[in-house]
Amino acid sequence: MIEPFSLGKEKEVHNLVSSVFNEFVGFEYTEEGNKVFNDLIKPENILERHKSGNIILTYEKNGRIIGIIEVRDNNHICLFFVDKRYHNKGIGRELFNEMLLKIEGKTEYLEVNASPFSEEIYSRLGFKSIDNKKEINGILFIPMKMKL
Repeated sequence: MIEPFSLGKEKEVHNLVSSVFNEFVGFEYTEEGNKVFNDLIKPENILERHKSGNIILTYEKNGRIIGIIEVRDNNHICLFFVDKRYHNKGIGRELFNEMLLKIEGKTEYLEVNASPFSEEIYSRLGFKSIDNKKEINGILFIPMKMKL
C-alpha cells in the first residue's frame, strides 16, 4: 500500500535506503561519496526535507516499508529505493506512477541523477540520459530527464 510519508517513519526509511544503497550502489562511490550520501539519508535530514515540502511516498507491506520515492521541487527525484526482495515485482513502478499523480500539472519534466545501477531502471520508466556519467563529491551519476 502506498502512503504519504508520516512522522516517525524516518528511521525505517533510513534503514531501507541504507541497506539497498550499500548492496547495489555504495561500492561504486568513493569514501567521500558514501559519507555525502549517508548524511543525506540520516533520519533527521529525511524529516527536514519532508517538512520543507519534498514529496515522500512509501510503499508498505505487512506493516513494513519496502519502497520509497522522494521528489524535490516537483521535478527532481532525490531518493527511489525498493527492498531487494521486492525488485522486479512492480513496486517501484507503482511508487513512480503514484508520484506522477502528485506532481501532475506542476512541471513539464522530471529529472534524476541516476546511479550506474539504476540507469536501466530509469530508462525503462521513460527517462533519457542528457549527459555522460559524472562524479561530484565522490558520487557517480548519470543525469537523466523525462518529459511529462
